[in-house]
Amino acid sequence: MTAAISVVQTQIDNITMKEVDSVLKERGISISEAMRLVLLQIAKNKSFPFDDIVPNQETLDAMEEVENNHLLSYGSVDELLKDL
Repeated sequence: MTAAISVVQTQIDNITMKEVDSVLKERGISISEAMRLVLLQIAKNKSFPFDDIVPNQETLDAMEEVENNHLLSYGSVDELLKDL
């Protein structure tokens, strides 16, 4: 016997919707498929799948350094270890 199907609807502003649609299209999935995956993960793990991936300020700062190419570079492992 197949489980009954439920329909989920949500409201979101048009700008965000277009951004989300663009990102998901690059990955080859629709918004409906992405929402279904999120809901399946919640059901499977009994928790919200994004709790642990919200970056703190230290991580945000590090990400900004990478984006701005402000990375340290070393000629050898020994140089790196001396700097630590």
